[in-house]
Amino acid sequence: MSSLYLEGTLLPLMCSTQNARLMSIDEMHSLIVNGSYAKLIKQIREAYASGQKGQVMDKRTGRMAEVPMVDMLKKRLPLFVPQGNVIHRRRIDGFWHPTPFMPFDGDHLTPDQLEHIMQQVSQLPWVKEAHRSSRGEGVHLIVNVGVIPVPETAQGDNPDDFIPYVPAEFRVQYADEYKRRYCIVAQYLQQELGMPCDPQCKDVLRGLFLSHDTEAFLRPDEEMESFDFASWKGNNDSQEPPQEEVSLSDEKCETSPVIALLPLPQTTEPELPHILEETPLQESLITSYLPYHQYTPSRRHGWWVSWAQYLKYKGVELADLSRYCEAMRQHLSQQGLIQPDDPLLRNPNEVDDAMAWGYEHSTSAPSAAQEPSSVSPSVSISDDELLERLEAIKLPQALKASIESQPQQVVLATLCGIMPAAQTYTSAVSVEYCDGKRQRLNGMSCIVAEQGGLKSGVKDMIYQWMAPLQSSDEAARQKEQDYKELRLTRKANEKLPPPPKVEIVVVPATISCSAFLKRQKMAGGKHLFSFCDEIDTVRKTNGAGSWSAKYDIYRMGFDNGEWGQDYNSDSSESGIVQVAYNWTFMGTPSAMRACFAKNGAVENGLTARVWHCLIPPSRFEHMPKYKPIEEHQTESIRQATEMLRMARGFVDTPLLRKHIEQWCNRKADEANESNDMVVDTFRKRAAVIGFRAGVVFMLLENGQQWIADGKALEPDYVNHMKESNNCIQFAKLVADHALKYQCMLYGNQLLAERNSLAAESMIYRTKNATLFDVLPAEFSFEKLMELRPDSRTNTLRVMISSWRKKGMIKKLNKNLWCKK
Repeated sequence: MSSLYLEGTLLPLMCSTQNARLMSIDEMHSLIVNGSYAKLIKQIREAYASGQKGQVMDKRTGRMAEVPMVDMLKKRLPLFVPQGNVIHRRRIDGFWHPTPFMPFDGDHLTPDQLEHIMQQVSQLPWVKEAHRSSRGEGVHLIVNVGVIPVPETAQGDNPDDFIPYVPAEFRVQYADEYKRRYCIVAQYLQQELGMPCDPQCKDVLRGLFLSHDTEAFLRPDEEMESFDFASWKGNNDSQEPPQEEVSLSDEKCETSPVIALLPLPQTTEPELPHILEETPLQESLITSYLPYHQYTPSRRHGWWVSWAQYLKYKGVELADLSRYCEAMRQHLSQQGLIQPDDPLLRNPNEVDDAMAWGYEHSTSAPSAAQEPSSVSPSVSISDDELLERLEAIKLPQALKASIESQPQQVVLATLCGIMPAAQTYTSAVSVEYCDGKRQRLNGMSCIVAEQGGLKSGVKDMIYQWMAPLQSSDEAARQKEQDYKELRLTRKANEKLPPPPKVEIVVVPATISCSAFLKRQKMAGGKHLFSFCDEIDTVRKTNGAGSWSAKYDIYRMGFDNGEWGQDYNSDSSESGIVQVAYNWTFMGTPSAMRACFAKNGAVENGLTARVWHCLIPPSRFEHMPKYKPIEEHQTESIRQATEMLRMARGFVDTPLLRKHIEQWCNRKADEANESNDMVVDTFRKRAAVIGFRAGVVFMLLENGQQWIADGKALEPDYVNHMKESNNCIQFAKLVADHALKYQCMLYGNQLLAERNSLAAESMIYRTKNATLFDVLPAEFSFEKLMELRPDSRTNTLRVMISSWRKKGMIKKLNKNLWCKK
């Protein structure tokens, strides 16, 4: 057996495959013995012994809830999945390379039981590795149960000639066989060693948190044996004799792909019900979705939206959506996840509406014309996974203060909304991007939500970040007002002083092109900023006359492009400027599409430059609760704006450049695998958006540390900055989030616009050719006259003669022709 087949996967975060890597059990064992995570394990065991509590955001209610500190600390430990390669996706459809190893977890043991089990398992030839758990009162085992047989598939269809471990048509049978073997071994451990096993480990993708145990046990490969299922039947006398296992690679599998299974041992845990036995694909999708998306009545609408988006990602057609909806409803009811008083049972139309909305606002499954080899995972990442990654990042105080008072549903939207305002303060900063070119920190965001969709909380936090900008603008606007009054009251022969040149940063989103040019010239290269809480206002003002050039200004503002206008009149501003314009807009999905998509902004690149965030509708959900913004939070934000204003000059970011380049290249490989032109188009600027957000994070993080060290804040602090791992992870998270919603909101239209432009550029359509297209396969002269009532008879006869000479039609009889 190849050594590659003996490697599991180490996940730095339990709910994400970000930075996952393959690892053998021997390497995992060395991490446990040498104390790589000893400090964190010590904290976990102390918190468990003291019963210490911590505060965490409850995703169901949006409030802070009290949970055991040990559970919060454990989420910071890496997770090892011994069954194989789940780097691409920790789901059954992303599972590669079989291993014969299965994890077992026994908890709540006394010290004597723990010592006894550790001594006994070292005598079992099928136990590969054993160590004490992170809490110190349990044991983790990795057992050799033999490789589960699967059908042989042709190599070369996958990257690096990987063979899919579980082909789609065998996933249900594979999961059953895995569960059968787990139950038998668990029964042995319970009866022979007195070790109660966690029933959740029967999941194929179950992993074990790393721990620290200097006395951990590891068996060499040459001494390994697999568990003998045939010779041990347990204490169940009624169990039937073992049947011969049939390999799925046998020729019989071509007509009857079934594994001959031993009867499962009796257990008090209810078996997974077969919802629709004739459609195993439905059951497979349900069982792969539920472990990562727990149903909660308080957020039922958003939950069904996510379920519909997951189905669309899996290629389920809209016509089949109702069947999958009913299958999930049956499953939830049979599992007791829907209570008798759940509104779902009283109002079934709610589910249909939610799923229809989710299906519409999701990235389509690839069409047959694209012929993808697989679907890119770039757009399938869930907001829950992004939030899990965000919780693992230690944010600077200002960013943390910005989201502490927000409901969980709008945490990502808040970060998206405040980022352009934060970047406006960094006008004097320049950075070098991965391609070697210098950039400034320009940013544009768009928050998309239905009416009453929780945008107000995001708006309040944006005003917190805008406050210092507006404060400095007040004095400048007063100078302009004083000069205006002086001009109106001057005498006829009185000479006025030249008008004041003032810097005004915050400008209304409805500013005209001429006024914008004036403000940009007076700003001396500084960023301007606009906020609009209803994007429909922008659409109406920018749709007429010279104001339509605003869309060019938006696009050029991302890269500081040149823009200007030249008039022979003193009534309009003339000149050329380097555009530096940041903004945050909010609006409904319909208004957003009317503002951007209908103006051709998908193919011209504007939407790719905007960080979008879609807040799922909150219809039928319980009332969210906002916390008041406390004084220390406001002070943290104010201090952050001073840090960003103080930053000047070139900021070097070698590590951030390296990791963002790797991220962008990885997305290119994913897009190449799935032939996904949408991801390939949007990934490049999504990487830039993430990179710039990472630079802001680094400025805040290092400025905060500079002040904590007792140093006075001065421009020199940017010369001593370093990128932390938190900064890099935040930049990647922003890039993933931006790419997801760019593809989701504009992917289909991008392809449609490209196809339309390609057709228009390659084919010249004459009036007669258009007429030929609308004719039926067989047509008469009367039909032709009906379509061209204004044409003369001789003209139509010449037209028919021309088509016949070109071989486009053939004559069937005196008055009937057909297309070839």
